[in-house]
Amino acid sequence: MFIGSFHRGLPTGYCWLAKEGQGWLFGEVDERGRFSGDNIAYIYPDLLTAITGTFEKEQLVEARSSKIIAADFDEHTDILKVMLSQHILPDAPAYTRKPSDSKCIPCDWKLEDNYERVTVFSKKSDVHWAGEGLFARRDLPKDTIVAYYNGLHIEPKETYSSPSCDYQIYVDWANTEGSPYVDIPIECIDLDNYRASLAHKANHSFSPNCKFVAVDHPRFGRIPSLKTLETIPRYAELFSHYKYDTALAPRWYQEAWQRANCDDEENESDEFN
Repeated sequence: MFIGSFHRGLPTGYCWLAKEGQGWLFGEVDERGRFSGDNIAYIYPDLLTAITGTFEKEQLVEARSSKIIAADFDEHTDILKVMLSQHILPDAPAYTRKPSDSKCIPCDWKLEDNYERVTVFSKKSDVHWAGEGLFARRDLPKDTIVAYYNGLHIEPKETYSSPSCDYQIYVDWANTEGSPYVDIPIECIDLDNYRASLAHKANHSFSPNCKFVAVDHPRFGRIPSLKTLETIPRYAELFSHYKYDTALAPRWYQEAWQRANCDDEENESDEFN
């Protein structure tokens, strides 16, 4: 989706461009109608949180944390324009585009995502065997992307081996055979080492309140993300269905699958009796 004005066939002035994953680019386009310049914003799904800075042809170069503080319609074009506050201190951390490949995660591992700072946090899971989990920092609306899953990015036909498949997630769940996937290496599981994205902290459930969908993230490129399936209250734990093949799944997943099926059979038996 594109929102803006055209002059002689080219976008002009302030425009909006929807990105896969409920995000938007906003700013004044250049003479070729591209989102290039030093005051372009990527606005996250809550339409409040953003990063603002330099983009080149819709691609992030360098931006810093910001948020929308005002909005009004332009009296000449009827295009909604927003005003953003920006942390402009010289030592404020900068976000840059650093997509991963199958060998390297080049982003700053300890620079937290500006959106996840207001949507989620990680602590010990309410599931006793699950270690850490992911929790809602505020009330999260239904059908909203709330966290990102960045790691090693492996193409479908690429040769790749890992000691564990516990954190391997497809980017495109609708076409898994042709989809790249993301894997979280063991050194990125601990938040003391890696906290650039947090969706890998969401534990599995056969009755999840979130699901994985693809996003085009300004910093990480095209990766999986967590999208809510229902309204999730503040401090509630987030769960997703990992959708492993039970024959190839880790042992903990097979045991959880057996427990879930046993519970279902017991419930059916109780209802029948």
